[in-house]
Amino acid sequence: MVDATVAGQALHAVWIGELPRVGESVDVELDVPGPHAWGDTVTLDVPGGELPGGPWLHGVVELQDHEGLVTLRIADGLVAVDVEGSWPSLTPGTKVAVLAQRVLLYPTGI
Repeated sequence: MVDATVAGQALHAVWIGELPRVGESVDVELDVPGPHAWGDTVTLDVPGGELPGGPWLHGVVELQDHEGLVTLRIADGLVAVDVEGSWPSLTPGTKVAVLAQRVLLYPTGI
């Protein structure tokens, strides 16, 4: 486990690969594995609203396909989230939050 900060949110994450040196800045691919369910682990991000549990990553919808894959822009990166079951149609720019209790980080080598 490593401590990371993503878009201002402190997270505990599983590091996949060789650990970086203390204080080293590393570009990573972030994965928030599911399953995710609309209204449970993925929800609209209402300004001033409080979300139970956490931590939550906040982003905006970039793309939603018809099979439940939602691509979110979180800070400067993109995260694909697989949403199971029924979910509303989300237009690009819709603010959402995804529960990030389990996070995987993969160094990209960039």
